[in-house]
Order: sequence, then structure tokens, then C-alpha cells
Amino acid sequence: MSKKILILSASLRAGSNSETLANAFADGARAAGHTVEVVSLRGKSIAFCRGCLACQTLGRCVIDDDAVAITEKMQHADVIVFATPIYYYEMSGQLKTLLDRANALFPSDYAFRDIYLLTSATEDEPDTDERAIRSRIGFVSGGASYYQRKRLRELTDVTKDFYPGWDCERYARLVRQFSLDERKRVCELSEGMKVKYQLAVAMSHKAELLILDEPTSGLDPVSRDELLDTFLTLCEQEGVSILFSTHITSDLDTCADTITYIQSGRVAVSGKKQALTGAYLSVQGPDAACGAALRARLIGARSHKGELDVVFDDDGKIAFNPAVELSYLDSYQQRAVLDAMALNDCTPSHAQSIRLKKLAQEGLLDDQIVYAVLAETKPNQQEQLKFKREELRKYFPSGYTEEQMRRDIIKGLELLKRQRERNRDAR
Repeated sequence: MSKKILILSASLRAGSNSETLANAFADGARAAGHTVEVVSLRGKSIAFCRGCLACQTLGRCVIDDDAVAITEKMQHADVIVFATPIYYYEMSGQLKTLLDRANALFPSDYAFRDIYLLTSATEDEPDTDERAIRSRIGFVSGGASYYQRKRLRELTDVTKDFYPGWDCERYARLVRQFSLDERKRVCELSEGMKVKYQLAVAMSHKAELLILDEPTSGLDPVSRDELLDTFLTLCEQEGVSILFSTHITSDLDTCADTITYIQSGRVAVSGKKQALTGAYLSVQGPDAACGAALRARLIGARSHKGELDVVFDDDGKIAFNPAVELSYLDSYQQRAVLDAMALNDCTPSHAQSIRLKKLAQEGLLDDQIVYAVLAETKPNQQEQLKFKREELRKYFPSGYTEEQMRRDIIKGLELLKRQRERNRDAR
């Protein structure tokens, strides 16, 4: 299958080693039948990112220069190849600036899934490329072990010498942001503060990818929520990507965009959070309440002392409590429920499901009654104002999730409210 490949050559010197690598890659890709475009950053006007985050709302950068056209090419490419020389164990400044400006791609529905990095360096050390890559990665783990009697200031003085790109000003800002006291010893810190210290160190050497290994393990609920808010802030305001390993699924509900489930060392399922949570339900209830019809749809089940933990696939349409009641319906009646759900664009409430179960047990349930029950307005819907997705989607970037749309709508309404209040006070 032919792919659209975009190669970005970051060397500012014509005929450089990295440019030679880029051209060789392009020749091989064309020979394999792919469509290839090579873009050199040499001579391009690429301004520094202002950190305004307007791109997250507009879907594009507000700075009008060559970076806008390049990031648009990146969005539509199937494969992206970066070719860069290594300067002081870092990628070229031109490429780093472009990547900062590509922040607009983060919420978008970009096409690429494969990325290649081609590097060249004058140094002949075997780990030069690896060190350049590691400098962009930060690692944070829960329950990290430090020299317990060392003060944070002493640890930082040693750590920063390992990173050529260490930013002292950024570190000082993060210390203030996380309320870290550098005079304290490691043994005097809570587990949450230890994690925050690791984050400060990782962000201070300009890590663009944070690998978090059980960072919230052992934290109390308040500290966990505070830390998760910090992760979200780093993603939204710092443009950081986070790989988050955890067994606490509630953490994923809070901050994950994509979820990968690993079982016995193998990837069992992977996809966007909304798609996964919408397609699979993890539920718990009495073993006896799970009828044959519902059991037939189970992906997995675990029974313990009369309680049943199950996972089943219903396209996210029916919650567990209603599903338990509906499991007592026969296959024909359940099909009628699904058809009525599609027709009325609704899901059955627990109360409606109980009524349907009772009617079925009395032999009174048919297609018309199913449709009539599900067409009823639920009490919690009487005061709701509904809009079709299509009516709102045109006002937001293409990659926006429904949660992001809801958040921005609320923000806009709050601003409108405050403006009206100011106008009223002025009168």
C-alpha cells in the first residue's frame, strides 16, 4: 500500500551528512512505490513559539510564517521522517523550533502513525545518537528511591551536570509552581512531593516525553487528584507528551487520551479512551442477576462469593444496572430494545428497564410497548437543552473531543455572563 511520506531535513548546510541521509531515504521510499516530499528547513522563516496556546482552540498557529504550511503537510502525511545533525547531544535548533510550533497538531486528527529519526554527528562515540534522544525524555516513577539524607538542592546540583540543555530558570519556576522546598531532605518529603521533584527535574532538561511508571502509587486521594491535575497542565500548557503506566484505572479516566491494555506482556487492546470506554464496560453485581442473554455477550467474568465482575461489549449503549434487568428479556425482546434505542437515539434508564422486565414477565411486552417506553422523556431530561453534534461541530477544530467542546462552551458562557454583569454595573 502506497503511503504519503514527508521528509524534513533540518540541516542548515547544503550537502550535509543528514541531508544526504534524507535523500537516500527518499530514494528508497520512491523505489518502494511511495509518494515522497522532501522539505528542507534551510532558508525557511520559522519564528519561536509564543506559548499562547491559541492553536489549541483555532487548530492553527497565529504566527504567519513557513511553519504553518509545514505543519499542515505534517498533518496529512502518513509517515514523517526527521533528518537532523546532532549539536551538543541535541537536535538542531531549527527542528526544535518547528516541533514547538507543531503544537497545533496535538488536538487534531493527524494522519501519521509512523515517525523516523535520521541523525548524523561529527563525534564518533557509539552512544551519541542515543544520548540525543535520551535528552528529550524524562522518567518519573512512584516510590522513587533517593539518598534519603540529601537535600533537594544537593541532588539538583549533581543531576543538572548530566544534561547539556539544563534550564536553570525553568527549574526555579517549577520549584515555585510545585511548592518544593530545596532545603528539605528527601526523607522529609511526602510521596507526592517526591514525584513532583522528579517532574521538575525532567522538565528542566526540556524533556518532551515523560515516561511515568506508577507515579500515583501509594498516594492519598487528595494528593493523587493534585498530581493528575499537574499532568494535565503539563500536557496542555507545556506541550509535553506523557506515557503513563498504571494499574489505577480511575487515573486513566481523568487524564488519558489513548489507552493500551497489556496482558501477560502482550498488547490486548489499544485505542482512544472514548472509543474504548464506549465499547467496553467493566461492571460488578450479583452473580444470580446475570442472565443467559447477558452472559453470552461477556468478554470476561470473575465470580467471588456470589458477586460477579464482568466485562462486556455493547457499544457503550447500556449501563450495567439496566443491562441486568434487560438480561431477563428473551432475544427477540432484547432486539426490539436495541432497535428502539436506535430509533429514539436514547438509552434505557434503570427504571425503564425494570418496567420492561416486569412487562416481559407478565407476557405483555411487544415491539410497540418497547418503543413507547423508551420514547418517554426521562425526569433528568426535562430541563435539558439539546443540540445536535453537527450544529456545534463546525465551531470547533476537527480534532476536538466532546469534552473539549463542552469545556469551551462553558468557558464562553462564563465570559458572556461576566460581560453582562459588567454592563449592568456600568448602567
